This record gives sequence, C-alpha cells and structure tokens, in this order.
Amino acid sequence: MEYGEVKLNRNSAMKVYEWCKKRYGRSKYNGRYPDLRYRKEDYVTEGLIGLYDEFDNIIFINSDAINTLEDLIVTVIHEYVHYTQNIRVDWKVLSKYFDPTSMDHPLERQAEEISIRDFPTCLQEVFGISHIDKANTEQASNIFIDNG
Repeated sequence: MEYGEVKLNRNSAMKVYEWCKKRYGRSKYNGRYPDLRYRKEDYVTEGLIGLYDEFDNIIFINSDAINTLEDLIVTVIHEYVHYTQNIRVDWKVLSKYFDPTSMDHPLERQAEEISIRDFPTCLQEVFGISHIDKANTEQASNIFIDNG
C-alpha cells in the first residue's frame, strides 16, 4: 500500500496538534490552548525531543530530534497531555516522591501511555495511514524530514 509523502515539518506537527485539540480539548488548569513551536534544538529543547512550558503555555518540539513520523505524533500528543494536566500543583507535590525527569513520575507515565495508545488513531485520522511497517523500507522512504 502506498502512503504518499508525509513530511516531518511544522505543517505535519500542526496537523497532529489540531487533532489533539479536538481529541483532548482545552485544559481545565492551563487556560487557552498552548502555542506550538516546532524548531531546531536550542537552549530550551537541548537534549529533549519535546517540552511543555506551563508558565508560557508553549509546546516545544525539537525538530532535530524528530526522526520518524511516530516520533512526531507521539511527542506532540505527549506534550499536549502535559498541557491538560495540573502541572503546577501535581508536579510539585509528586516530585517530592518521584524523580521529575524519570518515566516513573506519574504525570510522565500518564502522558507516555496516552501518546502510545492514541498514536495509531492519530496516524489513521490525520495522515490516512493504518500502520507503519518499520521493516518496509519503501514505505519508510516516503516519510522524510523537512526542517524547512
């Protein structure tokens, strides 16, 4: 099955972001929808694939760290889930008991579980792709990075 070309760029990230807005709605805790910044690694995203900044209400996606369509979709969903969480209160309380950078942290675990669970649905609904066969190099060649 041919999937056509899917570029890993800001436009594709915005499509996933719009899907997230419809799927998960507006946060009860963080007000307006966050801005989405898809850009090269800098001091904000250094060493990270994505980040939700709850103070400025911005989702940052590190374009240098996005290598696959799955990376893009899972990262945007993951960071959007953080936007829906009560980060300012829950993060501080839970971080007393859990390493805030660890996937053992309950808010990280929740964001990761939701992003992995909803990846196939987003892939289908946004890009019309029913699955990605990682062993199929012809299919993989149709999905490429465009940081422009």
